[in-house]
Amino acid sequence: MKTIILTGASAIALAISGSVAAQDTAARLNPGIAACVGNGGGNCSDVSQTGNRGTVDVTQNGSGGSTSEIDQAGTDNTAIVTQTNNGGAANESEVAQTGDASDATADVEQIGEGNLSSITQRGDDITADVEQDGVANSSNVLQTASADFASTIVKQNGAQNTSGVTQTGDFAAVTVTQSNEDGAVGNNSLVSQTGNAAFVIVTQSGEQNISDVGQTADAATVTIDQNGVGNRSLVDQAGSLVIVDVDQTGEANISTVDQLAGGAFAQVEQEGDRNR
Repeated sequence: MKTIILTGASAIALAISGSVAAQDTAARLNPGIAACVGNGGGNCSDVSQTGNRGTVDVTQNGSGGSTSEIDQAGTDNTAIVTQTNNGGAANESEVAQTGDASDATADVEQIGEGNLSSITQRGDDITADVEQDGVANSSNVLQTASADFASTIVKQNGAQNTSGVTQTGDFAAVTVTQSNEDGAVGNNSLVSQTGNAAFVIVTQSGEQNISDVGQTADAATVTIDQNGVGNRSLVDQAGSLVIVDVDQTGEANISTVDQLAGGAFAQVEQEGDRNR
């Protein structure tokens, strides 16, 4: 077991990282799809495809209004968007599978109001699956041209949860699950993954939890489980064949793990309040 004491400066960095996660996601989401401006609050979809055998399936239900923009290029790419809004702010989905992408799949399901999802994919045989159920959740997924056979799954249930995922490694996978009660302040998750065959699993239940994972190592694994209010976790992995497992239950717990050597294992268990 590896225990690391988080200094005051590190605590400040964690608070900033949560803010950056929200800002980075918002910056990549267009607050109004150009083709749908002036639509009068109804459902609107703008689709543009270039290439061979691309497939787009958009389903929009409800009276609250939803907007969807899909721009596919390449071959055999698939985009599926399902939006349901029965009142309130419009849900918005943006998918761009660019000319470098082939056999890429994006699947977005939004239920509620004011949910925002942005997916940009450029690699081959990559998948992104985003499910949002609630109010004002935001998700940004960026998988670059070097991220072949990579996958990202984001599930958000509740209100004001924010997730940002960037992947550049091959055969890598990220799963983010966020949930809270109606009216709660959301959770923040930021994952940056550049290693090959690397895995990140983040589970956040409660409110105002912050997780920031930076993974540059190959064959690395990070598991974060936060349950409660105001917990903070910062993980930085650089060594290959490394494992980090963080479990936080309670309020205002803070953990930071830096793994630089190969073959390392770190486990952090915090139960209660204000553990450091």
